[in-house]
Amino acid sequence: MLTKMKNIQRFLIGIVAIIGLASCTTYRYEYTAPPTESGKTCAVQCMNTKNVCYSGAQTQAQNDVLPATK
Repeated sequence: MLTKMKNIQRFLIGIVAIIGLASCTTYRYEYTAPPTESGKTCAVQCMNTKNVCYSGAQTQAQNDVLPATK
C-alpha cells in the first residue's frame, strides 16, 4: 500500500513538473526585410507608425500612473 502511494505521489509530481515547464514557453519573432525598394519603404513607414503608437501608449501609461501635480 505504501509503494502505491509513493507511485501516485511520483506521478503527481511528474505531472506538475510537466505543466510547470510547459507554461514557460516563449515566442520569438524574426523580421525578414522585404527584397524590393518599395517593400523596404513600406516597412520603414510601418515601423515609424508602430514607434509613434508605442510612444503614445507609453506616454499615456506614464500619465495614468504618475499622480497629477498641480
